[in-house]
Amino acid sequence: MLTWIANRWITILASMASFAALAFVMWDSSPERKYRKLAIPPKVVISYLMNERGSGFVLTNASAGPAVLYWTTVKVDGRVMPTWIDVSAALGFQTTPEFSSIVPADMLKPESEQQIFWVDGDALDKAWQGKDSRVEIETCYCSIFEECWVTTRLKPDPQPINSCLEKPDGYLRSSPQEPVS
Repeated sequence: MLTWIANRWITILASMASFAALAFVMWDSSPERKYRKLAIPPKVVISYLMNERGSGFVLTNASAGPAVLYWTTVKVDGRVMPTWIDVSAALGFQTTPEFSSIVPADMLKPESEQQIFWVDGDALDKAWQGKDSRVEIETCYCSIFEECWVTTRLKPDPQPINSCLEKPDGYLRSSPQEPVS
């Protein structure tokens, strides 16, 4: 009698698990979900921006889908620099310009931009002339559907990647000496 009850419960639980799996597969393969997945992938672009307020590097999400940011690296002449102070030193600046920087946020909203390194006025533009090609910035981001890409400043076409979870050595982070805004 006891095994008969256990067998019934096992059958009932297995049936419930099967129905749950079937419902998930139907939801995941729905035309609407596929459409949203294809229609709103994020596209993050890294650029050097100069305007009347100043100049610096920005991340821009140039699409209608949000981008989940995982890590950013900055290299000067192929060497990874973990902070913007290290970047300034590697570029040979006599004094580090007064700047504001942030480690990129976790989420970049659709059609928005985020300054990751910024100097007010024209000081950076004057110091930067001829040196910007030595700086490579790379970031890894994913869609809300967990599709991931890596993009770089000098080669802006995003390359698909399996995951952004593993951060590379030397990823960009704040330094205690940096003013953070």
